[in-house]
Amino acid sequence: MCGEAGSDFCARGEYCCLGDAESVMSSAVVPELGPVDRVAMGWNHTCAFFRDSTLMQCWGEGPLGVLGMAAGRVGDDEFAGAGPIIDWGAQPRGVAAGAAHTCVLLDENALHCFGRNDSGQLGFGDTQTRGDGDGSDLSVSVDVGFDVEAVWAGWYNTCARSDAGKLKCWGDNLAQQAAPSSLELAVGDDELLSAVPNLDFGSWGEPRHVAIAEGLICALDAEGAVRCWGDPARDGVPGDEFNGGPAGLDVALPAPAQTVAVGTLEAFAALEDGRIARWGSEDEGPSLFAPPAGVVELVTEDLHACALLDDGKVYCWGLGADGRLGYGDTDEREPSDPSFVWEP
Repeated sequence: MCGEAGSDFCARGEYCCLGDAESVMSSAVVPELGPVDRVAMGWNHTCAFFRDSTLMQCWGEGPLGVLGMAAGRVGDDEFAGAGPIIDWGAQPRGVAAGAAHTCVLLDENALHCFGRNDSGQLGFGDTQTRGDGDGSDLSVSVDVGFDVEAVWAGWYNTCARSDAGKLKCWGDNLAQQAAPSSLELAVGDDELLSAVPNLDFGSWGEPRHVAIAEGLICALDAEGAVRCWGDPARDGVPGDEFNGGPAGLDVALPAPAQTVAVGTLEAFAALEDGRIARWGSEDEGPSLFAPPAGVVELVTEDLHACALLDDGKVYCWGLGADGRLGYGDTDEREPSDPSFVWEP
């Protein structure tokens, strides 16, 4: 988190970042919004659902409908609680954020997406931005072509899984990651999703988790196998050419994976044997390291990653610029460093 002098957390210089000169545990800059059940973060925005509630609130950069209603930047000189509140009328089953769009899956399997839409990532068959008005356009749900059981978003893509275990992705298709059989640069920008075929995994298992990076999608099946497809310049994709989709592109892991996360140049998988596998486009194969405790969740983005451990602790590694690791400095750290960003 970065800001200018005079902001609530910046008391030094003309520009500073929380976590570059103090630990995250020493700071208390996020307001108490009430119990939060689900949260999703994009490039420059965050959305949170309140626990046992139909209400969602977003903050960050406001243009292009990113916050769900017409709003400028929220949270730069006021608390996040000043952001627009959206009442969906039903409790969420899932919420996912891409670079500048957000999708909400409600109890009745209705999928609603808003924000930037230049690649058709909202799934309405056009490139019209939604969420930049009074909120009335948020009531229209996305017709995926099946009942949606789970949703994921990242960069300019969105993926949904059906209650029968089928996967469909749309949005940017420059690396043929959304529709491997199509040479179109985008999917969902000028066609309805009901006409877009599901991804064909051949004899591979049904995907239970999906992770999305720029030009790259990875899926995890019920047996712990991981497959990635898209741009080979990104992490985890075998070969040196755009590949033909999710059939036959397994990541060679030494043990079944529990979860997977993909970022700009690296990917990570938490394995059932307690280790974390790490690989990238320049690696010959995954390297392994042992986290300090069992991994509950992995997240990674721009050259850094964090793990939530089963003892409630959080530790991060990678590039430390802007204090993004939260250790009170800007040093780069290897994942073998057992220091913690947060301890309960």
